[in-house]
Amino acid sequence: MIPPVSARILAQLLLFLLASQALAQSAPSAQSHVVDPQTGLSLGFQVKAGITCVVVPENLYDPEACEGIPSRGSSTAPSVEKSLQALAVLRQGEAMVMLTASSISRPGIGQMREQQLRGFIEATMARLAEDFGTAPRLAGGEDAPYTLQRIGEIPVARWEYSTELKAGDPQENVASGVAYLVPSRDSLTIISFNTHKQYLAVARDFGEQVMSTLKLPLTVDAAGFGASSVLDASPVAITALVASSLIFVLLGGVWLWWRRGRG
Repeated sequence: MIPPVSARILAQLLLFLLASQALAQSAPSAQSHVVDPQTGLSLGFQVKAGITCVVVPENLYDPEACEGIPSRGSSTAPSVEKSLQALAVLRQGEAMVMLTASSISRPGIGQMREQQLRGFIEATMARLAEDFGTAPRLAGGEDAPYTLQRIGEIPVARWEYSTELKAGDPQENVASGVAYLVPSRDSLTIISFNTHKQYLAVARDFGEQVMSTLKLPLTVDAAGFGASSVLDASPVAITALVASSLIFVLLGGVWLWWRRGRG
């Protein structure tokens, strides 16, 4: 299992990066890039009216676009999980959105049904509540915690949440977000756009833009993904374990790159 990364470490990473210099005003790349060679999943990091600094994949790191932000291999960079497949900061004015992606492999795990998806998201929210010290609120509520979408022919589950933290808590800047679960036959990838609750609209917009570039060979039954079926407790329990493991990685990867000073 992927080792856990606590909210305390997340906060320490944030405080480290609060001392970073301002991002350079340069345009992001429009290309789509493979972030998971095992499944062939690729994403484009470009966003309209925004600035992008890609830290992972490391070959996309641009010192000019990421001025003041250490590369993953830098001796001054905070430590992140090696299994993190994408890490980028997307900025628009005062809004900062962290893009992270990580996947986990298990035979047949991608062919999820409704009960498994609900178990996955419940486990995700429980893990976030543990790290943030308070429960996030799902935008769709408990009755409709997620929506199913198609990006091309790929089925995707999407959910959105916000978390109320005390003003000044460094975790406040990453405690809300929009997440997407992307299935392959033997793999699940969670792509998350984290930000401060007041910038959820920006995270929502950036998420739609980036996810519109998603490319992935279809290896699951698209019509069956998220469909209702009677399941025993075992698959749901396994899915919850997978969800918790993925959140460990993403929390470790959500570095908050913030400008020194404002105005």
